[in-house]
Amino acid sequence: MRALALALILATPLAVSTTSAHANPFGGYTTGIEITQQQMDTLEIGKTTQDNVREKFGAPGRREQLGDTQVWYYDYVKIKHFGKNV
Repeated sequence: MRALALALILATPLAVSTTSAHANPFGGYTTGIEITQQQMDTLEIGKTTQDNVREKFGAPGRREQLGDTQVWYYDYVKIKHFGKNV
């Protein structure tokens, strides 16, 4: 009985820490911002501003300066318990 109680106490923080808004009961999860090809098709090179992108997708997860160009990254990971990962 004491071992069972100890196991439950130790497992509770792990169960709480792995549960998020994107978790599912089968072990898969998603992180980041998913941007579909349809959403990308609405952006126009030379016309879409940084403000437009920020309004549509939110702030980028990370930024990198490449010479005079600033690159915004919107990382997205979808891990499925079964099937192909994205």
